[in-house]
Amino acid sequence: MKFLNLTILLFSVFSFSGCATRQQTVNKNYQKQVNRLTQQLRKQKMISNELKDENLVLRQLAGVPEPALSRVQREGKRDLKVYSEKFLYSQIITAFKKEDRKKLSRAVTVFLKQYPKSQRADNAIYYKALLDFRSGRLAESLEEFDRILDHYPKANKTPSAILGKGLAYKALNLSDQAKIMFENVMNKYPKTPEYIRAKREIREIEKKSL
Repeated sequence: MKFLNLTILLFSVFSFSGCATRQQTVNKNYQKQVNRLTQQLRKQKMISNELKDENLVLRQLAGVPEPALSRVQREGKRDLKVYSEKFLYSQIITAFKKEDRKKLSRAVTVFLKQYPKSQRADNAIYYKALLDFRSGRLAESLEEFDRILDHYPKANKTPSAILGKGLAYKALNLSDQAKIMFENVMNKYPKTPEYIRAKREIREIEKKSL
């Protein structure tokens, strides 16, 4: 009888131990599922917030009035600057390639408003100036080239902007002003592609003046 009771007791102990082990395994699996779901929710929330920011930028590019944009931005409670620089610049490139002057102008305006000190700011303006030049809007292109020289005088696009002014003056049949710009490029930026182009342009002007 004592042996039987001892056997029952031992069986109960092992059964309880087995149940406890199974319960621990269940708890661990449950915790893993919770952690995995939490990570998925965080990713979805991040994607949702980024889409909201891009939607706000698209509203700006579409010409939504500023008061409405301010209201949308307040409701979203998001900092547009955290996400939008790369997106905005891609919109500038796309508009330039499609020769969509209206969209390009808006994209450049929004970009410079959000990121006036960006390393790409001079590039953004240059794309607009170049499209204006190709479209025959020479006065507008001169204004944009001047904007680069006035606000970003040491930027990468400075020699290109000076050369661009020379080409615009040449297209306007203002040879003297054009020559000054080309000489400026040659004096300040030797051993550059702009130097080679400026030198060629000066030769053409001098040939025509003979």
